[in-house]
Amino acid sequence: MQGRSRDAATVAAAVACAAVLLLGDAWTVSAQAAAEEDKISALPGQPPVGFAQYSGYIPVDAAGKRSLFYYFAEAEADPAAKPLVLW
Repeated sequence: MQGRSRDAATVAAAVACAAVLLLGDAWTVSAQAAAEEDKISALPGQPPVGFAQYSGYIPVDAAGKRSLFYYFAEAEADPAAKPLVLW
């Protein structure tokens, strides 16, 4: 598994790409800071996993009253080389 700083950079890039694709210029939160803030350390009932998980909200309007929820799970093996899938 690659170093944590590379993982955080991968997540930040993925979140930024998704936000730009979905929201255009409305998204102004720092992706790097959001990635570390939104990192999931454990989920109730989930056994230990070998991948990083993130979830949070991305604001979609200037007033900050509307947001989209996201959940991001990195691939276990070589996450930097895997495609990003949005659905």
